Amino acid sequence: MDGSDGVWVGRVLAGDPAAFNELAHRWQKPLYNFAYRYTGQAEEAEDVCQEALARAFAQLPKLKDPDRFGSWLTTIAFRLCQDRGRRRRRRIEISTDELAESGIDPTPLALVADSDRILAEPEDPAARVAVNEIGELLSSALQKLPEEQRVALVLREYQGYTATEIGEMLGVPVPTVRSRIFYGLKSLRRILGRGPMGQELMSP
Repeated sequence: MDGSDGVWVGRVLAGDPAAFNELAHRWQKPLYNFAYRYTGQAEEAEDVCQEALARAFAQLPKLKDPDRFGSWLTTIAFRLCQDRGRRRRRRIEISTDELAESGIDPTPLALVADSDRILAEPEDPAARVAVNEIGELLSSALQKLPEEQRVALVLREYQGYTATEIGEMLGVPVPTVRSRIFYGLKSLRRILGRGPMGQELMSP
């Protein structure tokens, strides 16, 4: 578990293919989370995750900066999601009325983005159920956003990439990334409704 991604990439390229298992172990969960929040489908996210890792292993010699393995791997997953999305063309619909009927108050994206950590800690069962339901509703709401906005939001809020990194991954200027995040958050607020902490959604 010690060492940077670059160190393990170097070991693989030096003739130790088993070292890739460490990279896969490190990135499997964040990669799955990215794919799931992009596609809204658990089974499809799993397939994307496995295919992205397989492609990364095969294409590893093409990686110019070993220390940027994570963003490179995420870019591979993003392109796979795009390809699958073009074939699938399926959108999951959710409305503010459905959210209200669920009995759950809308929660800012910044809070739900940390739901993995929250659920890993001892909590009241009812609170765990509520967070799970909110996470599912938010994942569904993300599917209503234009693809460009959804990708920018997932990469920033869930994956923690900066606007500069996202711009490099998507091949667009940083101002374009910030614009997509801003309007994506604005659309999410409209879909989910404005909670008491809604202002936190407006800091791209």
